Parts: sequence; C-alpha cells; structure tokens
Amino acid sequence: MPPATTILASILTLALAGCAPTSSAPAGAGDGGSAKRPADPIQESSRMTAKDTKPVKLDWAKGPCEGVDRIPALNGLTAEEVTARLGPSGTQQSFLMGERQDEFHIVLQNTYPLSKPANHKVAIREWTWTQGSCRLTVWFHKVKDVWKSFENSRYSSKAEF
Repeated sequence: MPPATTILASILTLALAGCAPTSSAPAGAGDGGSAKRPADPIQESSRMTAKDTKPVKLDWAKGPCEGVDRIPALNGLTAEEVTARLGPSGTQQSFLMGERQDEFHIVLQNTYPLSKPANHKVAIREWTWTQGSCRLTVWFHKVKDVWKSFENSRYSSKAEF
C-alpha cells in the first residue's frame, strides 16, 4: 500500500487537472465483459474547466425524458449561478414548506421533514423550465441570506405525481 502522502498527492493532482480517476484496465475488464458506460452528458456539460470563467450552459433536456431524474450538479448553486447555466426559468413560485405536501413536493421533505414543526415555515422558491416534453424544477432555500438550490427534478411534462 502506498504511503498516505502519495495517495493525497495523486488525489490533489487529479483534482487540479480537473479529471476524475479512471481505471487503467481495458473497457469491460472486471465488469462481466460489458463495455464501459459512456459519460452522462448532463453531468459532463455542467462542468467548468480551469480556463473557463463562466459556467457552461447545461443542456438538461437532452436525451429521453422518462421517469424522474435529478441533476446533482445543480444543487448548492446560487439563483444567479442556476440562471447562468439554464437561462431564465419559465415559472417561479414561492411558498412555505407546510403549504406543499403533495406527491410532487415530497422530495423536499428529505431536507425539511414536516415531522419537525419548524420546517413548516421554511421559505422555498420553485423555478421550472420547460423544453419540448421535458420539465426541470429547481428548489431553493435561503442560506445565510443567499438563495441556494438544494433539490431538483427532471421529468416528462406528461408525468403524474
């Protein structure tokens, strides 16, 4: 086993290079012979490189829009950063957590469970984009006087919640 300093140096080198660690084994080796899965275009297009000064526009509606998906790269961003990546939203709503207890908003209870009475009064902003038959909703909460995204859902406009 290499010393901890060697491991840390390798991780730091990869982080600074903007690369994710990859296996040196050929595609399909050790995974039952299946080919290596291609990179997720949603995740790949949302990355920033060291040379970039502004975020890359995120093509969130690319590919089939089936079921409900999340785009982790959108979480933890300010409202301005989300707008820079997605453009202006089609609709914006504000509400208190306790006002939305339907199936569509149930995912918000992972962060703000309504079993805690204080969470009923948490202010939420909901922004939704529509492109073709796809929709993307991003939810924001206020953290230290800044609205930050904490959850999102990408789904078909025909989805029933």
